[in-house]
Amino acid sequence: RIQAFLDELQSHANAGREDVSRCVAEGDIKAKADEAAEKMAQVNKEVAKKPPEATPTEGSGGALNGAVSLEDEFAAGSRDIYDCLVTTNRVCTFTRCSDTVVEGKAGGRFSLWGGQVTG
Repeated sequence: RIQAFLDELQSHANAGREDVSRCVAEGDIKAKADEAAEKMAQVNKEVAKKPPEATPTEGSGGALNGAVSLEDEFAAGSRDIYDCLVTTNRVCTFTRCSDTVVEGKAGGRFSLWGGQVTG
């Protein structure tokens, strides 16, 4: 239900409508949308935290050496993740880039960040 709400909200925004507020339903949907917005704000705070500074280790030439590890957890269904990778509006939202081109079909082309990433 939330995804349908967000899709409708996005379609109204893309259509240039300024009165998006009338799309917001009362009651349960609004509460769930507020909850989702709060969770996203928490995620953004975690992402914005300053990463730990690298500490120098013994090595040749005094260069900084270290290890990088990254662990992600997606709290979404496989269909939702797939849709986010092949739907132009969702890729555009994820990359925060308005000139994104994605053809959501086998062998389709894509272009992100002004042609910096293509395929």
